[in-house]
Amino acid sequence: MPPIVLRCDPRMEWLNTFHRHAANEEEVDLINLNRDYDIEVCERIARRHGMTFRIDPEHQTAFLRKQDAAPS
Repeated sequence: MPPIVLRCDPRMEWLNTFHRHAANEEEVDLINLNRDYDIEVCERIARRHGMTFRIDPEHQTAFLRKQDAAPS
């Protein structure tokens, strides 16, 4: 299943949707991410749900991904 794409806006209307997808362990791509305001809260949400959060500052995007399972 491809990642869900959310467009970030200054009113932060996307944040509840992002949090819901993270809680369901769904992968999300964020576009138009505001580095000054959005990154810290997104990183905390990702950690809380055992996911990784990677940013691409050049393109104002970020990626919420499931962590790879450790080999047994």
